[in-house]
Amino acid sequence: MSNISLWKASDEYFQLCEELYNSADENGVVDAEIFENMIAAKETFEGKAVACAMVHRQLEKDIADVDIELDRLNRIKESLKSKKESLAKNLADACIKTGTESIKGIYANISFRNNPPKVVIDDEKAIPYDYIREKITYEADKKRIKEAIQRGEIVSGAHIESTRSIQIK
Repeated sequence: MSNISLWKASDEYFQLCEELYNSADENGVVDAEIFENMIAAKETFEGKAVACAMVHRQLEKDIADVDIELDRLNRIKESLKSKKESLAKNLADACIKTGTESIKGIYANISFRNNPPKVVIDDEKAIPYDYIREKITYEADKKRIKEAIQRGEIVSGAHIESTRSIQIK
């Protein structure tokens, strides 16, 4: 396979296809040399395309591997957070049990501080309505919009669009 890029190979193939089409005489006979060059360019392009597909496939595998590693690291992170919280609780309990308010050390200082008061909801259903905040969200109903447009209705601010995506298997 030649050492040119996919884009250059596709341009070369396309140009040779145009040249071949333009070289045809009134009987449809084409220039043999252009035809042979076009076949070679097509093979080069297809080889480059398959190579790109193989890289794409490898990238998919790499992404899956990274997802697995992220899950593993997140489990480790959660475990470390849990250990940290447990250690802090045990330390606080021990200090409270012994009546110790502060410790000054070479590597760490330990002390208690008063946090600002916070509201604790014991039973959300028992809260009076005056203290309930309404949370409303709106979003476009794409399914209904699509159905309406397909029936011929005009929905301002929306349209149906067909796209294509490459599939690499």
